[in-house]
Amino acid sequence: MHSCEAGIIEPYQGCANGGLDVMITGTCFEPGFKVYFGEKQSPSIQVIDNNTIIAKTSPGTENSIVDVRVISPEGVESILPSAFHYGLLVKVNSIYPYSTRLEGGREITIFGENFTYQSIVILRSQLKDGSKWEEIIEPSQAPTNSEIKFITPAAPEILIADVCVKNVDCGEVCLNEALGYYDGITNELPFTPWIGITAGYTPVVFFGHDLYISKICDVKFDGISAKRIYKQDGKLIA
Repeated sequence: MHSCEAGIIEPYQGCANGGLDVMITGTCFEPGFKVYFGEKQSPSIQVIDNNTIIAKTSPGTENSIVDVRVISPEGVESILPSAFHYGLLVKVNSIYPYSTRLEGGREITIFGENFTYQSIVILRSQLKDGSKWEEIIEPSQAPTNSEIKFITPAAPEILIADVCVKNVDCGEVCLNEALGYYDGITNELPFTPWIGITAGYTPVVFFGHDLYISKICDVKFDGISAKRIYKQDGKLIA
């Protein structure tokens, strides 16, 4: 049975959301090891070599300090007492506006909590061919604790993107399917979901320019008008 020992963790603090990669150094690490932050197991670890593990922090309680446990495949524990400090919980609550032209260039504001001056924005979506589109964006102004402003980049096609915020001490915090890219020339609008039940009554959300959305009075699915359409928060729901 191995007598392995964890020695140092770096960095030793991060946000309460988890998702931060930390490096644990020690002795005789090998594949099959587990890492716990308090009572929660790390969702992902990578044994780099006999002396190094990269572990992703699990979610924790705001402003708490926890032990970090490294457990060998045989069940032998090495404990770093009070080794990791959880800070505040980063939240992404909403964005406005909700849409932009394919060419980009529109300023979007993200509303949330506990952003920092080092926060960055990530847009991500799956394209029609199955590939992933991702853009990492610096804010257009210095972020405040509760707002981040950024200018939308161009997108390769009509899509709906996840909007994520990443702090230096935190993993990504995302608002899924939050920003729609529409064609300002053809007025082709992105929408979600793509699949519904045959009986109908599946709410479908369309993203577009506020002025164009306000003028829509009917939506048809295979020639049949939607039972109800209404505008909510700058989106059209049918």
